[in-house]
Amino acid sequence: MKKRKLKTRNLILLIIAFSLILCFFLEIGYTTWILDGKTLLIDASKEVKSCIKNHHILLGDCISSFNNNIKVNEIDNSVRYVGENPYNYIDINEKYDRTIYRGYSKTNEEDYKDYFDISSCLNDNRKCNVIYEKDDPVLWRIVGVFMIDGLSYTKLVRAESIGDISWDSSDEKINEGYGINAFEQSSLNYLLNEGAFYQKKIGNSYTAKAKQEALFDFTEIGLSQDVKNYIYKTNWYLGSVNENEIASLVGSDYLQRQDGENIKECLEGSFCNDDIERKNVVENDVGILTASDIFFASKEDECSTTKIDEWVNSECVASNWLLKNKKNLWLLNPISSSNSSAYALQYNKDTGFTPTFVSNNAEIYPVIYLKRNIKIKSGYGTKEKPFTIE
Repeated sequence: MKKRKLKTRNLILLIIAFSLILCFFLEIGYTTWILDGKTLLIDASKEVKSCIKNHHILLGDCISSFNNNIKVNEIDNSVRYVGENPYNYIDINEKYDRTIYRGYSKTNEEDYKDYFDISSCLNDNRKCNVIYEKDDPVLWRIVGVFMIDGLSYTKLVRAESIGDISWDSSDEKINEGYGINAFEQSSLNYLLNEGAFYQKKIGNSYTAKAKQEALFDFTEIGLSQDVKNYIYKTNWYLGSVNENEIASLVGSDYLQRQDGENIKECLEGSFCNDDIERKNVVENDVGILTASDIFFASKEDECSTTKIDEWVNSECVASNWLLKNKKNLWLLNPISSSNSSAYALQYNKDTGFTPTFVSNNAEIYPVIYLKRNIKIKSGYGTKEKPFTIE
């Protein structure tokens, strides 16, 4: 009997040892997670492992060496993530202090609102799901690596929208209350760089749905001081565009616009009665996505040279991670043509790029650049196992 028990125990120990050895070798080649009963196999490429092993390698240099869903843009020497869902999630050391629930309209899945308690969500008669648990990381995604003054900097965008908010608003006597498309003086710029989002607190921001300023709670999703310490403050080139050109422009055109003059061309009409001098560039900690970011995030090479009015319902949208599951989002680009000093550029999934009154609502995805001394510490860039930094 004792011999049988001994054999059984030895067999169990042998199985455990074999399992540990197997896990070790599997980790060298790939990592496996179980999600919803399915096994998701994530390739841990040699480049990722090399960057994690060699802590002296900077994040930007690591990304430039990857070959998974990375594309070099020879126009501006940038390195960008492309495709439907590249492994570009990153945790920059910020956690949720509370569980966050997303409440979807029972008639329209694109109409949703986030809540900090389940009862408020249910009281609004919504379908309520947990999207982040307490202590989950506030995730960002890597847009790519960009050259600024001869040096490379990593550009990030928030993985989740911070709200359905207006670009700007104005007094009824100015542009009939439809706002002013000078980003450096806009209510959105204030929100992101000085206001409630930047200060991680509750504050007001204009919303067209309420037709007035509404309270937004950024205590969970605003910028922490730790994150601010990672940010590289730089110039953001606005890239204004004439309304009549939008349908005919391609990706390289928008890159050129970002280096061009931002001139107010509005000469007459009810939306031309502000006297603000426009600027082409604003120095900020935080910005939002540009039209060129959208153009160069699709996997197919031809998308960057395809006119935007041909994108709707095409592979250019289907293979573009920046547009996945998004209906409307604000872009940084103002419109600088006749009768449009209250217009800026939105991306709308049904119409493509659309000039829109800046007082209207759209989703806001904050964008930042990281300082150059940021190093990759661990992770594989998936949502479940994002890159971590130090």
